[in-house]
Amino acid sequence: MLRYRPKEGIELPVYLADSISVERKGEWKWETGQVEEEFELHTTEGKFWIAKEVIDKNLLSMVLSLIERCVRDGFKKDEFEKLISRDSQLSKASVSSFIRLYEKIYNLEYVYHKNRIWAALLKNSFAPMLIGKFDYVVGNPPWINWETLPEFYRDSTKHLWDNYGLLEKTKGMGLGKVKRDIAMLFVARCFSNYVKEDGFLSFLIPFTTYKTQAGAGFRNYLASKCNVVKIHDLVTLYPFEGAINRTSLITIKIGRTSFPIPCVMWHNPRSKGMEQEAELDEVYETTKQFDMILAPINKGKPETSWMIISEKAYEAVQNVTKPSEYRAHAGVFTGLNSVYFIDVVSKRPDLFLIKNLGSAGKKEVKEIRTTIDSELVYPLARGQDHKKWYINPSGYILIPTDKNGEVLSHSELKTSYSETYRYFLNFFKDLINRNAEPYNSKLEPYRRKPFDEAEKESPPFYWLFNAGPSFASYKVLWKYIAGKISGKGEFSVAVMEPIDDEQIGKKVVIPNEKLMLINFDERDEAHYVASVLNSSIAQLIVMSYTIETAISTHVLNNVLVPRFDPTNKNHQKLSELSKKAHEMARTYYEQNDSVAQEELSKVEEEIDKLVAKLYEITDEELEDIKKTLIILKKGEGEEAKTEEEEPVLQKTKEQSAN
Repeated sequence: MLRYRPKEGIELPVYLADSISVERKGEWKWETGQVEEEFELHTTEGKFWIAKEVIDKNLLSMVLSLIERCVRDGFKKDEFEKLISRDSQLSKASVSSFIRLYEKIYNLEYVYHKNRIWAALLKNSFAPMLIGKFDYVVGNPPWINWETLPEFYRDSTKHLWDNYGLLEKTKGMGLGKVKRDIAMLFVARCFSNYVKEDGFLSFLIPFTTYKTQAGAGFRNYLASKCNVVKIHDLVTLYPFEGAINRTSLITIKIGRTSFPIPCVMWHNPRSKGMEQEAELDEVYETTKQFDMILAPINKGKPETSWMIISEKAYEAVQNVTKPSEYRAHAGVFTGLNSVYFIDVVSKRPDLFLIKNLGSAGKKEVKEIRTTIDSELVYPLARGQDHKKWYINPSGYILIPTDKNGEVLSHSELKTSYSETYRYFLNFFKDLINRNAEPYNSKLEPYRRKPFDEAEKESPPFYWLFNAGPSFASYKVLWKYIAGKISGKGEFSVAVMEPIDDEQIGKKVVIPNEKLMLINFDERDEAHYVASVLNSSIAQLIVMSYTIETAISTHVLNNVLVPRFDPTNKNHQKLSELSKKAHEMARTYYEQNDSVAQEELSKVEEEIDKLVAKLYEITDEELEDIKKTLIILKKGEGEEAKTEEEEPVLQKTKEQSAN
């Protein structure tokens, strides 16, 4: 067998291979009395394998070409076995592995009538095992959410995620599902399989992996299993044509990571990304580069979100990046906005004529006009209604609860608010089939049992969960999604007080789930907290560790807001300054008053100084915090020094100039 040579000639080492799913396994085989070491590949047709000895002796191409030839010529298993047994330098265990592989491929061809791709597939998949390790490994691995991959692939690679510790997640970092990107596993696999002891790996990977809940295990891996040399924040360069991806470049080598990690933030002032054919010099001239760092928001805990921040500002906020005594909540999540969001058409005593917004949510429902009980209609605030120091509710919501947010039973709604009960009956099937949790689980009995049985074990079919906090008289609100695509969340708050609406009278305002809230009974306390959270200090912390699509309730786990003390003069002063800021913001937004804007800026400066005093932050540290915040928001400030560039990058610049 070993004297066989393919007629096709030499091969160029270009492979269409999966760097993740090929694994090395060892197993005792009773039939041979030996341990068989093999490399395995998992596919939709099950497992394929190659004996390690074949790889070690550089016989992969020869072995697979022989299999391909013999399958094509119709060799039976016993005929193939006789052929290779005559002249083989492989061990008994490897020959046995070889024969089993031939039998599998033969059956795919002649029993299951699959096409003749198997030898080529295995040649591509196992060939990288031949080429050893390298000084430099550079690439752009796939960016795919693990949950969207085929089930067989998820099952076959799940243990690898666990082996590298990538399944860890950070508690309380988001409201939705944890979405792990396969790029994280690619980094770990390629680093362990292809990088020499003194080599480097540089990959383009999602910038979000340094911040999200799903990236906690990956951040731990980067900190403990390798040495992160440098990271480049390339988010606003939009390097992939036609795609809006939050891109970073990471360079790692063997060792352990020392924090902080140097990070260059590239800021592109243009609204669109760089031209795909742009030379490096042009990219430098068009953009700004800032020397920043990446470091865990909780020192010593690399699994926590990493902040992109200046080194001085990072040290300055260490007394602030701690859990607060206050707790945040999401606003009301209906699971079917098209039923609960309404327009008030006209008023009658105790009743409103309303129209539901049938296309308001992801699922459309029929639009109807009918009367409902006015007591259960409230002003609605959404993300679009929110600005810093200002919120202007622009809709109405129907809430079938009491004043504390407790849902009314079927009996209570029928007897006390019969018009509203009748309204919800129009959407019975839509309401019990809400897909989102916890509605899908909690309302499941209505989908399989008679109504009178289902209501005994389930909440009412129009149930809204966790509505209680939204009924507080005073609420500090911020948007869950805020800011341009930058990989950094722009954070600001506003106090929502009860309003006297011309349509429905004086009522508390109900925020929807796209607004986060802290609930208060006292106005002064709410405004004090607003001042603290709207300070440059809090804004920088939140912006540095969040992404713009997930500024959730975790904010209060990472920004310490001292409990309000009504006897503390500074606390009271901060409360009064917030009230003043809200007044000026309203004048500015509603009347476009530039004088009010200037006065608001002065108030914000005073708030910054008082909050800095609260945290024992010096004037110099506060100045650096504010400068860093401007860099993250606007890309304005002192740029990185180009003479400190890596030699490889400097060389590339010189070549492009020539």
